[in-house]
Amino acid sequence: MNRTTVLGTAGLLANGVLAASLATLLWHNYDEHKKLQAITAQQQVADFNGSAAHGLPAVSTPFRVAILTPVSVSALERLEEGFIKNLSASQAATYECTTFNANGNPTLLASQIEHILDDSYDLIFSIGGMCTERVRERSIKKGSSVPIVFGGIKDFVAERIVDKDDHNITGVSIGEVRFEEQIDVLLTLRENVGSVLVVYSPSVEGLEELVGKMEAAFAKRSIAMESVPIFETNELGAKVAPFMQQGFDVVMTLCDPVVVSGVSQLVKLCEQYGTTLYTSDEDSVKQGAACGFGGSEEGLGIAGANLCKKILEEGISPEKLPIENAELGFTLCVNAEAADSQNLHIDPKLWFLMSQARIFRPSAA
Repeated sequence: MNRTTVLGTAGLLANGVLAASLATLLWHNYDEHKKLQAITAQQQVADFNGSAAHGLPAVSTPFRVAILTPVSVSALERLEEGFIKNLSASQAATYECTTFNANGNPTLLASQIEHILDDSYDLIFSIGGMCTERVRERSIKKGSSVPIVFGGIKDFVAERIVDKDDHNITGVSIGEVRFEEQIDVLLTLRENVGSVLVVYSPSVEGLEELVGKMEAAFAKRSIAMESVPIFETNELGAKVAPFMQQGFDVVMTLCDPVVVSGVSQLVKLCEQYGTTLYTSDEDSVKQGAACGFGGSEEGLGIAGANLCKKILEEGISPEKLPIENAELGFTLCVNAEAADSQNLHIDPKLWFLMSQARIFRPSAA
């Protein structure tokens, strides 16, 4: 018998800003908005040639899991991919995953949450602080018992959102950002850094405090730092351009979906002014940033899926599953083509070592 995991993706795309009064029409007004798109992909997980030989009962109905994500950015997509990939490999159950993408629209997010809570899903996987906070609040008001597993939330945000008396929520949190390491890596790659411009969105919880810590860390190294707050992706170029004329050596971005989704605008400016663009994610480097040092979000999704399987396959209550802390595995990325045009001239010896290195870590055993 072939066990099949059904992977479905449903996204609502809205044109413009929707008034709250139109929220309930989003699902039906196909003339004004694009139809709800459901993409179903079937993936063969295992050919058991008779499940009895493996001691596994036949699974006739898949678990229905709703994935709630705030916006389309590569980092969150990798988190989602890790989650789905892990579930699809389960040999104990099959899963039907439906993704609801709010596309940065709070009204759309509220409508999606109502739909999810009313549509008999077995579990909700919420990505990021905003989605988790909104779905938890609405779940409590509606008296819903649907388990919630979250991913991609910093420790202190998880502590604020999740009350000790919550019975139907658990998840995977992220520890403190290793900004001191990020700064040291930058100074190893690029000599004579005298000034850094940090571009960030204050709407992302925790970044305001992080920027303050980074300013002190740069000052300790005798490096001047300024910051540019960005509230909407479409204002990125216009807000940063005047600062570029001041001759900053480096423009730095953080783990910030608002800024990362518009990184191409920063790439153009840094190419124009010969400024090194240093990011906190791998995909921005692939899109033209000179270099980056950041973590992999896929592992967060994998850890979230493990909690999901414990709840649905083993019947463990979320309240008995403590919030897990996942360490992001940081990786250095360099765009060889963009480096020269962005004034990143890595020492040839260091470049050789980086290009030839293979790192082996002894197993914990």
